Amino acid sequence: MTTARGEGAGGAHSSQRSPIRMHILLPDDDSRARTLARKKITQELIEDVRDNNSRDTRIKMDSGILAPIVITTIDAKAIGDKCEFSKNIPGKETDTEALFLKGIRVAREEDGVKIFEGTLVADAKEFQKLIHDVAQKNGADQILLYVHGFTVTPSGILEDTAKMNAYYASLAGPKAFVIPVIWPSEPLDYSGQKDIAPCAAAALRSLLPKFSRTMPVSIVCHSMGNFVLKKFAPVSGDPIFKFTNIYMVASDVHQTTFDQGDSVEEGDFEGDDILRLVQGEEDEGKFTSKVHVLWYWWDMALLGRRFLNQGRPALGKNGFDKSKVKPENRPKIVQRECTDFAKTIEGAHGYYLGHGYHTTPGALDYYLVDPAYTPSWIHLQAAPCCDFSN
Repeated sequence: MTTARGEGAGGAHSSQRSPIRMHILLPDDDSRARTLARKKITQELIEDVRDNNSRDTRIKMDSGILAPIVITTIDAKAIGDKCEFSKNIPGKETDTEALFLKGIRVAREEDGVKIFEGTLVADAKEFQKLIHDVAQKNGADQILLYVHGFTVTPSGILEDTAKMNAYYASLAGPKAFVIPVIWPSEPLDYSGQKDIAPCAAAALRSLLPKFSRTMPVSIVCHSMGNFVLKKFAPVSGDPIFKFTNIYMVASDVHQTTFDQGDSVEEGDFEGDDILRLVQGEEDEGKFTSKVHVLWYWWDMALLGRRFLNQGRPALGKNGFDKSKVKPENRPKIVQRECTDFAKTIEGAHGYYLGHGYHTTPGALDYYLVDPAYTPSWIHLQAAPCCDFSN
């Protein structure tokens, strides 16, 4: 069965950190120092955007198939049975449908921007069979949907996904296959991206019921991808799709998301809503499907986010206070402090920003479902069209 990996108290952190990190803490009594700190954080965020944009140049025109399967809520342009998309297509409030594409590659380049194309898969049976076949070909026994965060380009998430799948392919034991969920999040417009997130959530909601349940399906949400998750969750009633596990990594949502009482005052019950998205199956009194909160106190991107959210701390920087979570919800949620993952982030900039540990080997190992646990719903709720014998 799935175990509660690394449950701990939110907010605890080590006082021994490098001076490079320490100098951007925010003093309460020195307005000049606070101004300098804000400038430093802003510069870090701009550098993070530049790093994401530079990925577009690293993918070559002759790269071949970059991803066998992609889900996108970008308003892709249909050309025959192909669909084209790029980082320059803005999100709109009318983007309420997601597309399932196969065989993603670079079609061409326009003004230095890569245009990607893939073949549209509209038939539910073909959709399910393709997922099964690709997972089987890669030796995977579980599916991970990967929802990226703020300012990430299609090139960026395709690169991340390739890295994640290459790691899993190298494992001798249980492994996952990662399917990226690409939503319009590239422009440096924080509030604008949050406005688009509900549309991306609605689009994803339209597609997931078509997913095959012949193996565990979990979701990894990074940074603002967790805001998409919050908007994906139903306000009431049973959701149309439930995940084996949910991994909220470096979450750009309020620290109080799962608090009892705090949400009542704001009319914001999203913590309860998110918990309804996991199977929540009990085994000897313990929940075998959970929401996992992965957090890191020295995540400087989430420190910068605080200035854009009325000073409210982020869940991905502070974790949650278990004593404030409803008693009936506590068995369904677990958290892990990720200093050890963050120490393995590649590149000096990424290391000191402390936000990109979601693709490190430690994190990828953490996402794997315990092979000894096979949810009963996989056998009970398999879609009738999922006959893969032929």
